[in-house]
Amino acid sequence: MYGSAATCARCGSQNADMAHMFWTCPEAQSQWQAFTNTLTTITGRENLRAMETGLLGLFRRTKVGNAVNRFIDLALLITRRAIAMNWKDGHLPSLSHWFAATLKWGKAESVSLSREEACGPSRIPIALEWDTLLHVMEVLSEEYRDAMLDV
Repeated sequence: MYGSAATCARCGSQNADMAHMFWTCPEAQSQWQAFTNTLTTITGRENLRAMETGLLGLFRRTKVGNAVNRFIDLALLITRRAIAMNWKDGHLPSLSHWFAATLKWGKAESVSLSREEACGPSRIPIALEWDTLLHVMEVLSEEYRDAMLDV
C-alpha cells in the first residue's frame, strides 16, 4: 500500500491498495459499519453501507432534506479522512473520535449556514435542520460515552 509493499499490515491481504484500505480490509469494514449505522440513526437514511457511498460519497439524495444530504456528505468525508490519517498508526479512529470530529466540523458548517441565512430566508430551514442533526449527534455521543464508561 505504501512504497513497494503490497501486503496489508493489518490483515495480511496481498491486495493492499486504496480500495482495500478504505473498504475491503476487515478492520476498515467494521469501522464503516459502526459509522454508517450511527449515521443512519442520526439521519434516518437507510442504505448508507454501500461501497460507493463510503468511498465516493454516492448515495440516494432526496430533494427534501438538503441539510441531511450535506450532513451525510460531511460525515462520510470525515470518516474517509480519519481512516486515511490513522491507517499507519496501527489503530483506526474510534466511534468517539468520529463523533468529536463530526461535531467539530458540523458546528463550523453551522456557522457557514448561519451566514448564508443572511442572504435570504430560503436558507433558514436548512440551518434549522442542520442544528437539529447536530443536536441528535450530541445526544448520541453522550449516550455512547456514558455506555463506554459503564463497561
